[in-house]
Amino acid sequence: MLIELEVLRKLPVAALADEERIGTIQEVVLDPDSGELVGFWVQPTGWFTARRALSSRDVVSYDTQAIVVQSEAVLLPPEEIQPFKSVVRRNERWVGKRVETESGQRLGHVSTLVIDTDLEILAKLHVSSLFGPERVLARTEIVRVTPAAIIVKNTFGTASAQLAPAAKEVAA
Repeated sequence: MLIELEVLRKLPVAALADEERIGTIQEVVLDPDSGELVGFWVQPTGWFTARRALSSRDVVSYDTQAIVVQSEAVLLPPEEIQPFKSVVRRNERWVGKRVETESGQRLGHVSTLVIDTDLEILAKLHVSSLFGPERVLARTEIVRVTPAAIIVKNTFGTASAQLAPAAKEVAA
C-alpha cells in the first residue's frame, strides 16, 4: 500500500494483544541514504509519557486509519533499536532537501514523500519549486543522496517523472 507521509504522521498505533490504542505516530524515520523505512517516533497514550521508538519490523499491519502492532512492549527507547539509533543520530531529513539532476539542474525541494508500506521503503518524492510545477519522481529516478541534495537522473521529463495532479492523491 502506498501512503503519503502526512497520512502516516498522526496515525494511531493499536495493539492486538490489548485491543486498544497505545499511542500516536509523531514522526516517520527513514534511512537518509536508502529511503528504507526504519521506524516511527510514537507518543504513548497517557499523561507525561516520554515518546518511544517503534521499529518498522514490529508493525503487523498498516492502514490509512491505524498502524497495528502485537503489544505495547514493542515501543522502546530509541537506543534499544540499532538502526533507529544510528539514523536518528544523523538527523537528516528527506522533506525539504534540494533535488537536482545529474547535470546540476535544480528541480526544487522535496515537499512530501510516498511510502510503500509493503516493501517498507520510499516509493515517490513530491518535488516543488517556487516557479515550476510540482513533480512526482519515482524512487528509481534517484541516483544518489548526499547530505545537501538528492541527485536524480537527467530523464526527469519522461513518464517516470510526472507532473503532480492538482488534487493531492496517491496513485497506486
